[in-house]
Amino acid sequence: MKNSKKIAIATCALCAVMSVSGICAYFTDTDSAVNNFTVGEVKIDLDEPNFPTPPPEDVPPGGEVEKDPQVENTGKNSAYVFIKVAAPKDTFIKAAADGTRIDKEAVLQELFLVKSGDGEFKSLADGYNQDKWELLPDYTDTKSSTEYNYYVFAYKSIVAKGETTATLFDKVKLENAVEGFIDNNHYEININAYAIQSENIPEDTASTLSEIYQVYLNQNPVSPAQGTTTADKA
Repeated sequence: MKNSKKIAIATCALCAVMSVSGICAYFTDTDSAVNNFTVGEVKIDLDEPNFPTPPPEDVPPGGEVEKDPQVENTGKNSAYVFIKVAAPKDTFIKAAADGTRIDKEAVLQELFLVKSGDGEFKSLADGYNQDKWELLPDYTDTKSSTEYNYYVFAYKSIVAKGETTATLFDKVKLENAVEGFIDNNHYEININAYAIQSENIPEDTASTLSEIYQVYLNQNPVSPAQGTTTADKA
């Protein structure tokens, strides 16, 4: 199934519009002021436009798949955008393209490499789109789970209403595992996107992308169902 979902964020901005009306009658003079507030909205779409439908099956070692997560701001307010990736891992021996074993014994390690644009396939921590996205080390966890490594990325620019981020990466590649370790197994790369309004976040509270992500977590603890714990910080 195509990894596309709408995520509504609880943090909203207020935009104030004031209108003043005058009412005059015989021997009277009355002014009234009415404050009309329109509540803003932070809303995003997570999409992978080139991911195959239906999802690929029986991917061979070394096989490549188009996978290009990006986030569109579909709400009314500009926002900071974050993506969290749960990268699957397993215990296996990795081999070079010519079949030579790289590992002397089975090692618990990530199963997929990623590639951005015309770059080379690298680990997720190195192969993502570093021009547009920033890895948040304080919220990256590679130790607490034997099934996934968790990475949090922040988009470097504020995303305006109607804008779409650059892709975090564009392709994934299954590691060349020696036969007998991961045969016929099922793996998922879980991706979730989050956003918080860019206006009215006090700089003395959050001046970096990492601190802004913490503001989001303080208000909206990420559930375990999204591949994280409420204490998202590693």
